[in-house]
Amino acid sequence: GLNEHRRLWGWSLSLMAPPLVTLVLALPVFSEVGPAADPLFLLLITVATAAVGGLRPALASALWSAVLLTVLLSPLHGRPSVSLDNFLSMTAFILVGGLVAVMVEMAARRSSQALRARAEADAVALLAASVLSGNEPLQALLRRIRETFGQRSATLLERLDDGRWYPVHSVGAPACEAPEEADALVAVSDTVALALRGRVLPAADRGVMEAFATHVGIAMEHQRLAWDAAEARGQVAGNRI
Repeated sequence: GLNEHRRLWGWSLSLMAPPLVTLVLALPVFSEVGPAADPLFLLLITVATAAVGGLRPALASALWSAVLLTVLLSPLHGRPSVSLDNFLSMTAFILVGGLVAVMVEMAARRSSQALRARAEADAVALLAASVLSGNEPLQALLRRIRETFGQRSATLLERLDDGRWYPVHSVGAPACEAPEEADALVAVSDTVALALRGRVLPAADRGVMEAFATHVGIAMEHQRLAWDAAEARGQVAGNRI
């Protein structure tokens, strides 16, 4: 959706722009402007607020504009405060502002989802390539996972025979020493889990985290095979001696 910066600007517009426009329209230099132009200027402010800040600031701007039109501008032009025209103007403010705001928020949400999906796909592809090539150790993989999800730490926990958990690899601090301490947890194998600490992940990130856990499992298997091969070479060398 919309970021906090845009929402802040939207609220600023919704609260400050309608009274400023009302004061400008009340100046003597604009005395020749007909009463039919007042709702158009205020509607323009509502649409701009919707485009910048989304639905809630747009609705606030619509209601604020309707109050100013009814209380200040209509009496200024010799029209009754309560009239069918003002009611229709208020309805137009709310409907048009709400429609524009909904369209803006939908577009922002889709854009954000597309950017996030692309970034996650790039991260998974890069991670898969590094794991399959065997060029990146577990510590580097955990560091990459921690940075991708914006966590304080990423830890591989292994369950011992007595049921206790032991951190075998960790990046960042504070590291998790048990699954209960994790903000996000996913199983790598029957006895190993990937634990992240820092913030709770949204549901949309669970699938990516599970894909990362699969790659970590592959990296652990590569590491185990490398250790077995090194041990076998050491035994062969010892036998030759």
